[in-house]
Amino acid sequence: MIIIIIIIIIIIIIIIIIIIIIIIIIIIIINLIIISNLHLFTLGEAAILCPQKVNRRMFLMIQSLIFHQQGRERAKPSKIPSSQTQSTQPASVAFKPTSRVQAVSVVTLGKMCLQHEEQAKRIIPALGKMLDTPICSSLKINIVFTLSDMCV
Repeated sequence: MIIIIIIIIIIIIIIIIIIIIIIIIIIIIINLIIISNLHLFTLGEAAILCPQKVNRRMFLMIQSLIFHQQGRERAKPSKIPSSQTQSTQPASVAFKPTSRVQAVSVVTLGKMCLQHEEQAKRIIPALGKMLDTPICSSLKINIVFTLSDMCV
């Protein structure tokens, strides 16, 4: 009888530990999502304060997040040269930014374009074309606000 009670207690403890681990994993994932958005937002704020530090690579990075095409990574994932990885096999990269990351990236790109007129002239038509595509409402709202900020 006592052995059965001990086994039940051990099983309950194991279940509680598993639930705690699952909760910790969920919290970590949520924090990673929030932190990535904060980094993008901070980049936009820094671009306004120090426009001379914004380079072409930053523009390309933010543009790749915004203008990411879903069909491209399914057809053929991009390959990283083996010299850039730890193994001898080239690694496959298939990254799809969430709509929230894309929405924050639009705002960041807009802030960067406020200080760089030549980039803004290239970005405005592309953002305008995105409004015609079926995308999430938060992304469309941020595009409209960004375009209005750049055009004023």
